[in-house]
Amino acid sequence: MEFPVDVLSALPDTISVIKPRDLVFVRGESEKQKSLRLIIDAMGEASAAAQDLKTIITTTHKFKESKHHLYVIKDQQNTYVVGILKVGRKKLFLVEEEGIQYEVEPLCILDFYVHENCQRLGYGKKIFETMLENENVEPHNLAYDRPSEKFMSFLKKYYNLANYTPQPNNFVVFREYEFQELDKSPSKAARRLSQPYDDCTTPRSRTMPRHGRCSSLPVSPQSTSASYASVSATTLTAPPTESYIQAKRNIINLNQEYRRQMLYGSNPLV
Repeated sequence: MEFPVDVLSALPDTISVIKPRDLVFVRGESEKQKSLRLIIDAMGEASAAAQDLKTIITTTHKFKESKHHLYVIKDQQNTYVVGILKVGRKKLFLVEEEGIQYEVEPLCILDFYVHENCQRLGYGKKIFETMLENENVEPHNLAYDRPSEKFMSFLKKYYNLANYTPQPNNFVVFREYEFQELDKSPSKAARRLSQPYDDCTTPRSRTMPRHGRCSSLPVSPQSTSASYASVSATTLTAPPTESYIQAKRNIINLNQEYRRQMLYGSNPLV
């Protein structure tokens, strides 16, 4: 794609690497940043049109808010921008051939485009090899986001990558991919649920327990067997009925006598 000379001067090398920090400005956008914005937006739109995508996946606004790297290649005469290659890491759930699911964070090919007039001239191979060297990664250890048929033919021709397991997230990971699950420490909830119940014979602090299996007070070893007895086998002792009724009657009588004393005093006639 053709751009003015002053715009192309923002790309210092034949293959330049643009990072999000290159587009961040504080006191206004510089001339170089304006040129980079024009290149990124134009090439991103051309890539989406070539791949028949409904939305443009490479724009200056999206790229500036990401942690991706954008490789941009020019022609040998320094008059055209030939193609772009965007990479970045993503956390993905991937399934290998045996059906085991992994949570991984591979380097992903997010956008790869070479202008139609410059295809089959070695530009795609050149920019792809530069990316592999800079990112220190092998082609089979990459994840590819919805690669086109041309891109799949490219990978088969140069890197002998063809067999892959379909993924639910539309990423393509070839069977040569070396699955390594993320080293994740379990969350607090997972650690709490994975721990066994506390032994009821062990003295505990006065804090309230998280579950009702044990009391917060120490339990003697002699009562351990009783604490695990079933509810149906437990004998509950009811309070003595007669003594309870008699005590209640005494309280009622005392209340009545108190009210009489307050109204009439100690007059024996009353």
